[in-house]
Amino acid sequence: MIPLVSIITPLFNRQELIKATANSVLEQEYANWEWIIVDDGSTDNSLQVIQEYQKKDDRIKVYQRNRLPKGASTCRNIGVENAEGKYVMFLDSDDCLLPHCLKQRTQIALEHPNMDFWIFQNLLKDESDTASMKLWNIVTEEETFTRFLKHDALWVTGSPLYNRDFIKLYPFDESLPSWQDYELHVRILLDNPKFEIFYHLPPDLIVFTHTEKDRISIKLKSMEHLNIHTKVLEGFWNTLRKTKEHKKYQNIFLKRFFGQAEYLWDVVKNRSEAKKTIAIIKKHNLTSDFTYKRIKMYYLLKYWVHFGKMPAFMRDSLRKFTFKKVLPKELQQRFPILIGKIDYNPKDYPQT
Repeated sequence: MIPLVSIITPLFNRQELIKATANSVLEQEYANWEWIIVDDGSTDNSLQVIQEYQKKDDRIKVYQRNRLPKGASTCRNIGVENAEGKYVMFLDSDDCLLPHCLKQRTQIALEHPNMDFWIFQNLLKDESDTASMKLWNIVTEEETFTRFLKHDALWVTGSPLYNRDFIKLYPFDESLPSWQDYELHVRILLDNPKFEIFYHLPPDLIVFTHTEKDRISIKLKSMEHLNIHTKVLEGFWNTLRKTKEHKKYQNIFLKRFFGQAEYLWDVVKNRSEAKKTIAIIKKHNLTSDFTYKRIKMYYLLKYWVHFGKMPAFMRDSLRKFTFKKVLPKELQQRFPILIGKIDYNPKDYPQT
C-alpha cells in the first residue's frame, strides 16, 4: 500500500505567498498526501485563499488554532495531532516543494524503514537574486550534534520526513516565540534517534528568505529573541552536564555565550545585558577562574578603549592589543558556519 504523507503548514498573514506554496503541493508527482494547514488567526485574506484551494481538493484540510498560545509551534503541534499519515513533514507557508519531493522521500523511507526520520537537501533562495541558489548545508566529517550546538545546523524545519509515531513524542515547545525549530532539532538529537542524511540526492524543497529579511533583522536585535537564545542554550547545557560526555561540549557553550555577549556589546549596544551573559559563563563553570578573569579584563579594557579619551592611533593599538593579548585564544575565532554558503550546481546530482 502506498503510504500517506501528512504535510503540516502553520499559516499567518501570507495571502500572496501561500498561493505558490499551495501550487507546489498540488504539483507533486506523488499523489497520496494530505496537507494540513493550521491558521494562526490571520488578519488578511490568507484563510479565505486557502479555503478556496480546499474546495477544489479534499486532500487539503484547514484548521484554525483553537487554543493558546499563538504561534507557529502551537499550529504545528495541532497539525501533528490531526495527522493521519504514516509520515509527517513540515512546510512553511512561504516555502515550496519541488515536484519530486514526496516521491523521493517516500521511496527512501520505504527503502530504509528502520529509521525515526530521514533528512533531505534543501535550496536556499533569495528572490532578490534570481540567478543563483545555495544549498542549505552540506555533510562534513564533524559530528552532526556538535555542528548543531555550534549553530551550523544541517537541516531546517522542512528537511526531515518523520515517522508520525516518532514526531508525536517531540512536540514543538509552544512557550518559545523564536528558536523553536533549532530547539526541537537539538532536543531530538540529544536522545540519539535513528536517522540518515540523504544529501547525495537532488534537493527537493526551496526555502525562501526574501520575505523574512527585514523582520528577522529586527528580531535578531530584540532582547526577547536573545533572551530566548540564552534560555535554550542553558537548557541544553543543563541536560548535557548530567552526561559523561559533557566535557566534550563545554567549550562550545563557552564560545556560544561569549559570542552572544559580543553581539550584545557591539551590535545591540546593550552592555548591561552583555555583562549578564558573561556571568552565565561563571554560573555554569564553563571555564577556569583564570580564563574567566581574562574575559572580564577584556571587557574592562574594551569599555575603556571605547569611552576613554585618547588619540585615534592609541585607540586602534589598544583595541588590537585587547583582542590579541588579553582575550583567550580559544575565543578569538568563531565557529565556521556553512549554512547558505555552498553554491548549488544541478550537475552534481543524478537526474530523476
